[in-house]
Amino acid sequence: MAGNAHDAFFKAIFHSPEAAAAALRRALPAPLSAAIDWDGLHLLSGEYVDGVLGGSRSDLVFEAPLAETTAVICFMMEHQSRPERWMVLRALDYGVQFWQRRRRIEPAALKVPLIIPVVLYNGARPWSAPTTLAELLDVPDTLGDALAEHIPRFRLLVDDLSRADDAEIEASVTVALALVGLLLLKNAAQCADWAPLLERLVPHLIAVARRSDGVEVLQQALVYSYGVSEMPAGTIEARLIGRVPPDVEETMITTAERLREEGRTQGLEQGLEQGMRLMLTRLLSLKVGPLPTRLQAAIDAADEARIIRWSDHFMVAENLTLADAEAVVLGPDRD
Repeated sequence: MAGNAHDAFFKAIFHSPEAAAAALRRALPAPLSAAIDWDGLHLLSGEYVDGVLGGSRSDLVFEAPLAETTAVICFMMEHQSRPERWMVLRALDYGVQFWQRRRRIEPAALKVPLIIPVVLYNGARPWSAPTTLAELLDVPDTLGDALAEHIPRFRLLVDDLSRADDAEIEASVTVALALVGLLLLKNAAQCADWAPLLERLVPHLIAVARRSDGVEVLQQALVYSYGVSEMPAGTIEARLIGRVPPDVEETMITTAERLREEGRTQGLEQGLEQGMRLMLTRLLSLKVGPLPTRLQAAIDAADEARIIRWSDHFMVAENLTLADAEAVVLGPDRD
């Protein structure tokens, strides 16, 4: 499966502060987790993140206050489906850009926030890449002690789902949206038959469907499930009919019908791209209302990279209007 498809599902789930908080609490050391005011966790706006990360579109950047202090802490959440040797260096580059932008925005501040880079990894094998900057520096062993004070301390926090089992995740995560996201990502590389997994997730899928964005998220989860498992469209629905409420059944059946109609089971990449188009259309419709024909046509004709770029922008855009959406999709800078 293309990494972009994993990324799209990762961001569809974890752009929610509630889901992100659940995933971060699972990954962070207990003393640090206890020091964070999780109710104050919020996703930084797309405009802020775009200004920091430029062309990179895999990151979600959150900020939260530290309890009983005036300080805040920032988390850069990244998804990886393969170990990336230079991931620490990439995270440090993001961090430096973030700090420099913070200094420009708050010139009177004497300090910048602590940043913790967190990678949610769902590869088939355990993470094997470096997690500290020191591992990437060419320092002779004989001079290690003498140079220790000159080596920056910067560690990547990796939540390696390949080392976790489903029961452990279910025991550690109480937020339905986060639990569904973590288990589907984890099983993407390990599970051939997803129907039993989704049967176990029924109560959590129902809870997700009851969210304000529940239909969109449920459709994204189904499209992702079909893509990674290569099951024929309708297989999941057949196993779950009668176990979920009628409106959830309808969403599942509609998704399966669209998968069949659009030939998604004939080609994984084509199917997932269509799934992302569907999610982008749904996202925009929820934010700005019915889409004009010209705007829908542009989305239908867009390639995967544009769909992902637009989805990332609109997902975190605040007070979005139809004019704003048209300016991004139809404007002169759309390429």
